[in-house]
Amino acid sequence: MQTHNQTELYENFRRFNAQVGHTVVWPHYCLTNAGLRDKKGAVSENWQAEVPLLLSSLTATLQARMQAVRMESIERDLLTLKGQVSLLQRGCPAVVPIDTLAPEPLEVIRPFHVTVEPYENEYRASFFDANLSAFGETRNEAIWNLKDIISATFEMFVDVSEAKLGPGPARQFRVLQEFIRKP
Repeated sequence: MQTHNQTELYENFRRFNAQVGHTVVWPHYCLTNAGLRDKKGAVSENWQAEVPLLLSSLTATLQARMQAVRMESIERDLLTLKGQVSLLQRGCPAVVPIDTLAPEPLEVIRPFHVTVEPYENEYRASFFDANLSAFGETRNEAIWNLKDIISATFEMFVDVSEAKLGPGPARQFRVLQEFIRKP
């Protein structure tokens, strides 16, 4: 006759199988005459030898399923991290050192830094001290465009007397003179 504990064990196995969708060794493996099907629940005479086999098979099944679940979890976490890194790379400003304006005929006398950050569907490179910015479809393009603007602005200011510049442009020119010069 099947005891309450056997029924509970059987139900636990049934729920586990339904939950993970994986075939496991059922407790009635140790019962003879299809014990649970005919409701007699007669226990095999060799049950002591069969229980370790059942436990071994159950352990192997659970270990395989746990490994699969771990791998799925690791893969899911990895995809999440890749997405977050991509967002961080796209969304965080980068500080880029500038030590040349080549091919422009200007010399950088003191390296300076510009920031590059996403702006709508483009990137914006900015040299804050000189109040200059440029845009581009990529980070590199934005930096190249900013170098062009820095060079053109400096060249324009060199040809104009500082007295003719307003306060904003005069300040820009003084800042640019700290970092670049004509060779």
